[in-house]
Amino acid sequence: MMNTLFRTQIVSGNLTVYMDDMAVHTKRKEGETKADHVKRHRRIVSKILKTLESNNLYLNIDKCEFEQLHIDFLEVCVENNQLKMEDGKVEKVKSWLPPRNLKEVQ
Repeated sequence: MMNTLFRTQIVSGNLTVYMDDMAVHTKRKEGETKADHVKRHRRIVSKILKTLESNNLYLNIDKCEFEQLHIDFLEVCVENNQLKMEDGKVEKVKSWLPPRNLKEVQ
């Protein structure tokens, strides 16, 4: 349902939807001022919110964050046009002990 409602935003690369999680992300276009970028981002967010409302879908405001430079989405950190694993997850993997036998490898 969400993929159908937001097909345009998903295809344009401005929205990622996974089950009931959504992330709106825009990249500053070449020659675009910061103010123009924020205006464009807000127009996209507004359109998404209107689509949600017109389909009787609602957001949990306690889980919403707007205009963030850094987000953690689906256990991945998104910042400065880069994706990286959350530091806590990386540390857990680093602390794994090497397998000692075939059973532990499986």
